Amino acid sequence: MILPGGQVPPEYFTHRASGSYLTIPLLESFLHGSFLRFKACLLIDTDSTKPTWVKSIIRVCCLLKGSQGNHFHSSDLHILIFVTRLLDRHLAIFDCSFPLGNPLADSNYDAVEIKFGWDACEIKECGIQFFSPSSDSQPGDANKLSEENSVDS
Repeated sequence: MILPGGQVPPEYFTHRASGSYLTIPLLESFLHGSFLRFKACLLIDTDSTKPTWVKSIIRVCCLLKGSQGNHFHSSDLHILIFVTRLLDRHLAIFDCSFPLGNPLADSNYDAVEIKFGWDACEIKECGIQFFSPSSDSQPGDANKLSEENSVDS
């Protein structure tokens, strides 16, 4: 989903950072079996030198880190998207799911680093909200987010 917006909404995305990556303390409750699942939000500005419509790829990387220098890199997620260069100060919102096997049982990981990359846009801010482990429901209400960020014609 792409919406107009000026900041990553703190009421929906509890983990936020300026730029394109964030490091978060890792809790067992963030895991869904052998997956790390979350909704991501990126505040973007497009490159006005690109063509009006451009096919681009959002890249998401997930790295579990331990205090003793150990780490586990999950496979990267690539999302193909068509965007217009007229998307100055917009929010891109999407779901992510990373297979982890069972790394927490084998090693002592205490943080997760999530990095975002987008070849057609500059990422100004990023935020995530982990999915609730007790259900498959989405964090926040996408319809409410859409209504709050809509613009009148």
